[in-house]
Amino acid sequence: MASADPLDRLLRSAAQAKIEAHTVQALSWTAEAKVLGAWRTSRLASATDSWLAFFRTGVAVAGAAALLTVLVTLRNEGNNGSDASFVNDEVAATHAAFNVAVLN
Repeated sequence: MASADPLDRLLRSAAQAKIEAHTVQALSWTAEAKVLGAWRTSRLASATDSWLAFFRTGVAVAGAAALLTVLVTLRNEGNNGSDASFVNDEVAATHAAFNVAVLN
């Protein structure tokens, strides 16, 4: 019942071969903890985390810029207590220009 097929002979000789089991040294507790921690965080992290971090940073910068703008505006309103402050007011200037245009 011997087959002349080279694949059958190769598989038969591989099944009969005595292969030594390679021994692997156990990892230390710290190395095992690091590997398991890295594996768990990689499994939990999604592909969008980098974009979310970028988006959060952008929102934080925009919020800080808005807060700074409000603080500077409030500080300038406190310093300009004179009657000439309406010159720098965009709404008052627009109303004045509109009134001049309507009256002419």
